[in-house]
Amino acid sequence: VTHIKHNALYEYRTNVQMVFQDPFGSLNPTRTIEKHLMFPLKKHRKDNQSIDEKVDQLMEQVGLTPVTETRVKYPHELSGGQRQRVAIARALAANPKFLVADEPISMLDVSIRAGILRLMNQLREDFNLAYLYITHDLASARYFGHRIMVLYGGKVMETANSDELIRHPAHPYTRLLLAATPGSGITGTLPETSNRAPNLVEGRRGCPFADRCPLVTQICRDENPPFVEVSPSHHTACHHIA
Repeated sequence: VTHIKHNALYEYRTNVQMVFQDPFGSLNPTRTIEKHLMFPLKKHRKDNQSIDEKVDQLMEQVGLTPVTETRVKYPHELSGGQRQRVAIARALAANPKFLVADEPISMLDVSIRAGILRLMNQLREDFNLAYLYITHDLASARYFGHRIMVLYGGKVMETANSDELIRHPAHPYTRLLLAATPGSGITGTLPETSNRAPNLVEGRRGCPFADRCPLVTQICRDENPPFVEVSPSHHTACHHIA
């Protein structure tokens, strides 16, 4: 992204948009809701529909009603869930093909998280969107994602279709994550060989999970693990997966 220039950067910004984790900090407190939506529409609008009409349409699509009353409000007058809906509408204003959602529900009350995920699912169908959904919540990842990629220390540990990864986890880290998920039915202390955080220094050797892995051997510390095929759509980075 840092190497994209000029017209290509404009096209990239049109096609790729982002919804940030913090619905309280990602909006300008001095702008009304309509101003938040008008700015990207002026930059990226591709049809002849008036900006006012498009603002109304976007707000209705994300459930910000009554539109006439809500569009002139400021962010501090809205709830966290409403603010995140504004952020989603702002991202949609550019008519993107790909939307990066960085922990979009983590700062919201539990009671409204499901509503935001349902909205994003509906928008995926309505706008033919592709998402990169970033989360620490495996339950929401399974509900929302078609595929899951598990990372640790900046490295990919495992990737598979959502249901397959949840039902048949291959990597020790994925198994521990699932065991730590509320409602997993597993109780007790998770095994851990070290309390040390992963070494994130460039040039490190070995698997970043080695110091915390219950299956660790010397090869894990000395060599980067290969990316092994578990099934045609399921791969993991582990020396101990045949």
